[in-house]
Amino acid sequence: MKLDVLEAIGDLQITTLNFDIKRLIIETKC
Repeated sequence: MKLDVLEAIGDLQITTLNFDIKRLIIETKC
């Protein structure tokens, strides 16, 4: 169960990282 929580946190961090990168690219284009 602890492993599932760690995986969920890892996925969340990856999603947040991707969102930050997309936002950075959008801000750079504008």
